[in-house]
Amino acid sequence: MLTDMITYQRSKYNDPNFMELVRQLDEDLKNRYKSYQEKFTALNKLDAAVKVILAYDGSDAIACGAIRPMKEAHTIELKRMFVQAAYRGRGIGKQVLQMLEEWAAEESYTIIRLETGKNQPEAIALYQKYGYRVTEPYGEYKNIEEAICMEKTVATT
Repeated sequence: MLTDMITYQRSKYNDPNFMELVRQLDEDLKNRYKSYQEKFTALNKLDAAVKVILAYDGSDAIACGAIRPMKEAHTIELKRMFVQAAYRGRGIGKQVLQMLEEWAAEESYTIIRLETGKNQPEAIALYQKYGYRVTEPYGEYKNIEEAICMEKTVATT
C-alpha cells in the first residue's frame, strides 16, 4: 500500500500480526544465514513477558520489535526487530526502536541488550546510530560466531 499514514501500537507476544511478521523475519534470516540460523531458533522464544510494538500502514502490519526481561536486574533484551523490505529506509525501524526504549524506561529498565548478526549490516548501523555499543557476547550467544551483541543504557521515566 505504501501510504504516509504509519501508525504504531503496543501489543503482546501472541498478536497474530506480530506472529506473521516474526515468520517473515525468520524467512529473511534463513536467507541471510542458511542452515546456521537454526542455532538461533531456541534463543528466540516468546512468552507472556514479551512486550511488542507493531507498525501499521493502514490495517497492514509492516514492522515490529519486542522487549523481553532478562535475569540481570534492570536489564531487558531487544528482540525480533523487523521492517518489511518495501518499507525500509523510511525511519520506521527507528520509531519502533525508540518506542521500545521508552517502554523499557517506563518499566524502570536501564540497560537494553540485543543480539544481531554479522550478515545484518543495516541493523548494526541502526543500533550504532542510536547509541548502542558492541559488547562481549552474553548468555547463549557467547559461543555463536555470527552473533554481534550490543548494549545501551537508558534513563528511566
